[in-house]
Amino acid sequence: SWLNADKDNVAVVHCATGRGRTAVGACSYLAWKGQFDSVDKALKLFCGKRNTNPRAVLIPSQRRYLTYFTSVLEGRRPSSRPKILRRIVIHTIPKMERNDDKDYVVCRPFVQIFKDGKMLYSSRDDKNNELKGYRIKDETIKFEPNVPLHGDVLLRCRHLTDKSNEEKMVATSVFRIAFNTGYVQRDSLVLERDELDGTGSSKKFQDSFRVEMYFQESDASVPSSMKDDVAI
Repeated sequence: SWLNADKDNVAVVHCATGRGRTAVGACSYLAWKGQFDSVDKALKLFCGKRNTNPRAVLIPSQRRYLTYFTSVLEGRRPSSRPKILRRIVIHTIPKMERNDDKDYVVCRPFVQIFKDGKMLYSSRDDKNNELKGYRIKDETIKFEPNVPLHGDVLLRCRHLTDKSNEEKMVATSVFRIAFNTGYVQRDSLVLERDELDGTGSSKKFQDSFRVEMYFQESDASVPSSMKDDVAI
């Protein structure tokens, strides 16, 4: 390989900011090559070189994938069985929009699920902007996608903003989650506020904000196009 050909050869790794995705790729490679005992030790070096800390470098989904990679290094491969995402439950209502009375009326949420950059599911009908608005007192938001999933998945939750002076309503991000179905334990995945991308220290979210996803094992075989997700 290039790096083994000459001790003076180097590899340059970068992403849009040179931080999160760069850290995931570089630290995983260093641990895989045995230059560090663990991904965490490689990440410590990375952060030391960048004069920063892991929480400033990685978003929660990236930390999740470093955990997955650690599992692979330890011999714990992801399950190859597809799962059906039955239900999504969001606990406590984000403070996304005020009404004229300055009361937090609403979060008008919808969820989208992506696989390999293609949207598999959306709870919103693009032809209809009428979404249910949730107030703080509602406490929970529920979706029932009933969509089969396998491998790497991206779930986005967005809020449809009421712009009465505009022809089109605007969708703004609430949070997002990247995960692999092969590492979902006991058919559920519960993520607290600090385990979600985009929630952070925002005052829109209560400390008890969390997302629960409930799955069911699928009897369907793994499509050939998805088999690379478990061929690590």
